[in-house]
Amino acid sequence: MMLKKATVVSQRCACYSVACRGVPAVRVRQPRRGPEQEIVSTRSCSSRRSSVAVQAALAGASGSDHSLGEKLSTYMKLARIHNLAPSVILVIVGAWAGSGHRMSAVQSVSVWLMGLISGGMAVASVVVNDYFDLKIDATNAPDKPLPSGAITPDAALLLSSLIYCCCLIAACLMEPSRLRSIVAFSAAATLLYTPLFKRLTAIKNATVASVIALAPLAGALAAGAVSSIVVLENATRSA
Repeated sequence: MMLKKATVVSQRCACYSVACRGVPAVRVRQPRRGPEQEIVSTRSCSSRRSSVAVQAALAGASGSDHSLGEKLSTYMKLARIHNLAPSVILVIVGAWAGSGHRMSAVQSVSVWLMGLISGGMAVASVVVNDYFDLKIDATNAPDKPLPSGAITPDAALLLSSLIYCCCLIAACLMEPSRLRSIVAFSAAATLLYTPLFKRLTAIKNATVASVIALAPLAGALAAGAVSSIVVLENATRSA
């Protein structure tokens, strides 16, 4: 009896399998996306990546275990430390030219202090620029220290603020007063460059050109060329 039941069940399964073989498979066709939908999809993906990168930067790298050397290397990458040398050289060249090509002016402590102030301004400006451009860099340059989360935005803002404060305090020790005015103007211009001036092409270019041009002038003033400038101004007025 059990053998007959098993035979009947096997015959029914065979019939079902034969019947199913004759039924064609039904495929569900997905609707094609139009170009507008693809653009929106691409934009949404990029915006998601940007938001994720910004959140990772805000979260910081507290969970990662970095050595002291790696942290210093990351901060140097953020500060673009290679920009320090050209800023110092501009001040030294200005001091050498403004003092009548005297080598003693290049060896002056005031000139080198002014060179360090100029280099500090360059470093602080690039750090604060990356701080304000965090969302843009999260999409265009996610490997930078801030978008990647290697350095937190608060740490970058603190670093740039400390450098600006040190430059302004050092400028208070400089003579003549025109040097202090140049340092104050350069600090304000570089600080407002990214949030305000960068959107306006003409003002942006004028700001960069003026800050660079003031570096040799500051070097000349630090080398003691102020007397020559005053004599030249008096001669121009009398003429």
